[in-house]
Amino acid sequence: MVEASGIGTWELNLSTQEAVVDARFREMSGLSPSEPFTLETSHSRIHPEDRSRVARAFADALAGKDGGHYHAEYRIAPLSNGSLRWVEARGQARFGPDGKAVHFWGTGIDITARKTAEAGREGLLEAIAAQPALGVALFHGPDFTIQMANRLYQSLAGHRDLLGKPLLEALPEVRDQGFLAILARVRRTGEPYVGREVPIRWDRHADGKLDEGYFHFVYQPVRGPDGGVEAVLTLGQEVTDVVRARQEAEQLAQEQRERSDFEQQLIGIVSHDLKNPLSAILLGTTALARREDLDERSTKAVTRIQSSAERAVRMVKDLLDFTQARLGGGIPVVPRRLDLHAFTRLVVEEVQANFPERDIAVTARGDGQGAWDADRLAQVVTNLVSNALKYSPPDTPVSVRTRGDGDRVELEVHNRGAPIPPEAMGRLFQPMQRASSQGDTAGRSVGLGLYIVERIVQAHGGTIAVRSTEGEGTTFTARLPRLPPGSAG
Repeated sequence: MVEASGIGTWELNLSTQEAVVDARFREMSGLSPSEPFTLETSHSRIHPEDRSRVARAFADALAGKDGGHYHAEYRIAPLSNGSLRWVEARGQARFGPDGKAVHFWGTGIDITARKTAEAGREGLLEAIAAQPALGVALFHGPDFTIQMANRLYQSLAGHRDLLGKPLLEALPEVRDQGFLAILARVRRTGEPYVGREVPIRWDRHADGKLDEGYFHFVYQPVRGPDGGVEAVLTLGQEVTDVVRARQEAEQLAQEQRERSDFEQQLIGIVSHDLKNPLSAILLGTTALARREDLDERSTKAVTRIQSSAERAVRMVKDLLDFTQARLGGGIPVVPRRLDLHAFTRLVVEEVQANFPERDIAVTARGDGQGAWDADRLAQVVTNLVSNALKYSPPDTPVSVRTRGDGDRVELEVHNRGAPIPPEAMGRLFQPMQRASSQGDTAGRSVGLGLYIVERIVQAHGGTIAVRSTEGEGTTFTARLPRLPPGSAG
């Protein structure tokens, strides 16, 4: 059984210096079959760097230290092929009545494969520990004694003395933070653990004050020669700055959302409450305007009040639509059968009444039939045509074209005004934005027109685009499906 285990044996009578050694130990020690075995010949085969240490361990055993037990690991001097062999030797001295050693039994086993694996593992650990962005530590045994901690890990711990101490002795502040339970589970199951953005409180400056940070963690089991987990390797990367930056951004976004919701609710409440008094003003001014006993001065005053009230009503409608779009998830539409060509011409005529001095050319081509919300579509046409008139020279025409093309129709409004600045194009359809500070000097809108236009077009399942260049002017093109979304025809 001893031979099958690969163990070599030897014994030595210390009184006569007679030795008995088996072939396995001879071969392991680098001795030829015919070469006599003595302590001198055996020690001469030990690597020069290990001889004094092995000799001291043997002398301690003969002196009765540790009950005469002997244990040493050493290298055999380079063999003929230049390789090294590692041997683990154990032995026991027997003592006579006078307390002097009289006999010694010893064994040896080749541990070269184990030492090679350990060297490879240590090299890997050294390479990992050298990574500047990773805190690396090796926890050994059931009390997780810190066998190794790289410079970054020690700096995170305030450069405390960690090596050789159990985890809770070295870093007592982690006791109630769950890390000991995770390490114990990895050691028990042999399964690695990965944690992302794990919060940890620790004494970073070794001044008794705990700082909080966040880390990515990996706990990797390290197995011994018998296959069992003998240590746990921990790799940690601090991500505190990243986590806090994201938390601040999320908090800011939440505050902005809450502020935006409040503003939109406030706009909705105020605009709704303004609707009734404005309607009363319009009703009153309309009645006054019909009276025949008003002098010229009074008639002009009533007309101005009526015009201002109508403008205020338009603003309130825009605010209500804005609130509906932002809080209600979109602008509702009720599609009805409609001829886009005839309808557009009718709306343009109404706009033309407010701009009698301007030239508006309306053309139509193809089939204009479809199903759309007439009131909402009137808002789109009115807004686009009014903008084209406001943002173009008075002596230039505005063209309005409608085209039927397959299963969709297009509404195109073009003016020859100055091009929209490139920096304004990206926010053109955002609320409270204008393409230019010119054109609306009378404050006729609150900057919601194009935002509402886009939402109305989208509610019909369509899209709107703008093209604006020097020399060609600006063109808004709304593309609408003939039938509402989800309609089977």
